[in-house]
Amino acid sequence: METRAERIIIGILGGGCIVPIGAFAKLEDGMMKVKAEVLSVDGKRHVSVSERIHLDDYEKHASRLGNRLKEMGGAELVSEAVAKLRPKT
Repeated sequence: METRAERIIIGILGGGCIVPIGAFAKLEDGMMKVKAEVLSVDGKRHVSVSERIHLDDYEKHASRLGNRLKEMGGAELVSEAVAKLRPKT
């Protein structure tokens, strides 16, 4: 359940393994504590969310958090990282 929530958030943001991004979910007191963050390549800029979500519809709540990160500037940070770090072919 925790891993699924983490993967949903990271999947919404995209970018793959080259993007400085993280998500952590932990069951705690009958709820799920979720933290997620996207950073710029140099680490000087970031957006993050931290929230306790209900286990009912946790996938919907994880999607909401992923989309919220995108809207807060996460999409831009992911795009910048991909453009800078994507292997040249």
